[in-house]
Amino acid sequence: FQVKNHSNLWYNLTMRISNYISDSIKSPFRERNEDKAFVIETDSYKLFLLFDGVGSAIHSQEAVEIASRFISNNYTNYEQGEKFQLSKLMYDAHVEILNSKLADALSTYVAVFISNEKDEEISISSMGDSRLYGVSNQYIFQYTEDDIIPNHKNAITKSLGMLKLMDTDFVQKDILAKESRYLLSTDGFYNVMEKNMQKFYDIFNFTKLVNAKKTLRKNILGNNSDDATYILIETHV
Repeated sequence: FQVKNHSNLWYNLTMRISNYISDSIKSPFRERNEDKAFVIETDSYKLFLLFDGVGSAIHSQEAVEIASRFISNNYTNYEQGEKFQLSKLMYDAHVEILNSKLADALSTYVAVFISNEKDEEISISSMGDSRLYGVSNQYIFQYTEDDIIPNHKNAITKSLGMLKLMDTDFVQKDILAKESRYLLSTDGFYNVMEKNMQKFYDIFNFTKLVNAKKTLRKNILGNNSDDATYILIETHV
């Protein structure tokens, strides 16, 4: 397989979600799992969300819970026809964390919106070092960019709950559907994955996602120094 660059590729495909799997595996070196993944499903769209509490922050788990609760209670306010105000939703979740007045409540995230009606495009938003990958039967492609200080992998420059962030710091991108599967991943997951990309690539392409989930857990369990969480979405055109 290849790590692919899509800059010169254009497609006009209609995509449908057929299935997805998710798992969250606590690090053996942590007292509690501060990651969270959940999916909101409506007749018109699906919203996939992944959070990773910043390990050095005292109230990181509280930040994850505040943000996910706000989104669960308010997501319908951000519907806009066949589009969705994903970046505004995440900014308002960030403001909700700030309004809690909890000190040091920080979380990274990656969020994906897929319409059931006009789904040749996918809307994505991310902050920190949580990522979205596209997976085909030939390559893996990373769609998101980490908000980190160059050459300092653990120095995150942006996260939910961080003071002085503005609404313009929350970016939404629309991408054309090119791959058959999409992976949302926290750093605890992809740090293990990157040690053996070929093995994980093969697992992502298992015919049955239920088998992929079992095999992914087997390969992550005990090998993750940080909490490892993912959502793997299967699509067809």
